[in-house]
Amino acid sequence: MKITRFLTLPQANVPTLAPLSKEDKILTKSLHECKGYNARQFITEFPDKGWTKNCINRLLVKLRNGAMLTGSVMRIFRHFR
Repeated sequence: MKITRFLTLPQANVPTLAPLSKEDKILTKSLHECKGYNARQFITEFPDKGWTKNCINRLLVKLRNGAMLTGSVMRIFRHFR
């Protein structure tokens, strides 16, 4: 017996998700900080990217917590801990 997976209609139209590129992260950071974009706005503004709400929300949390700092800044912070 062969088991197959059936895709529902919304899943059939979504491209295979890839990790966010460096350019995508920079774009997300600037639009979130400058214009206050939230996950829903990113998804509606860039539907061809195939981003999920959860993926964007995780990135926005990292941005808010300062986890996306550059390497040199992170080394300075580690030094003063």
